[in-house]
Amino acid sequence: MSKLITVHGIRTDGRESVDLLGDNLSHRGFDVFDYDYKNVNLGHVIFNIRAGSKRNLQYNRAKDLAELAKIHRKPDIVAHSFGCLVTLRAMEMNSEFGRVFWYRPAMDKDFVVPSWGCDQLHIIYNPNDRAVMAGSLLTSHDFGKMGLQGSIYAPPDGLDHRIRNYRSQFNGHSGDFKEGLGYTADFIAERLR
Repeated sequence: MSKLITVHGIRTDGRESVDLLGDNLSHRGFDVFDYDYKNVNLGHVIFNIRAGSKRNLQYNRAKDLAELAKIHRKPDIVAHSFGCLVTLRAMEMNSEFGRVFWYRPAMDKDFVVPSWGCDQLHIIYNPNDRAVMAGSLLTSHDFGKMGLQGSIYAPPDGLDHRIRNYRSQFNGHSGDFKEGLGYTADFIAERLR
């Protein structure tokens, strides 16, 4: 069984999102590693936009994730919100992942996933996610509507057969990890076995 790495979003350390899922999956026998980067808040994002270095936050965190991908040889990933963007940036640095799960990705829906980046990509979105909606309104940033609509490259209209979009039934930006925790853990476990 490969390593499963969880990657949290901004304004959190993951305790109320991917860490809950990681604990659940650990109890089910999965080998989970919590990639816990320094907390990033919206002020960091806005400052980086004004400083003209909007991608530094993404790429600095992606470098560490890329190193983990080398150590663990094609690990599986569960990422939430900004963590999805960090995962994409690690892929662009030639990292290879197995099965990737992006929950409410705070990124543009037309980002292209490198062909070597992953074997499978499961995108879980919700059109009522207010946090992603607010982030998508920021100009001059890579935040976008993938967490509201999924990827435009998923079949049937898209051509990347590694990608699947799923509409979440849980409300709130972290609903899949709170009231939907059991469902989310079952969904991932079923696809990792």
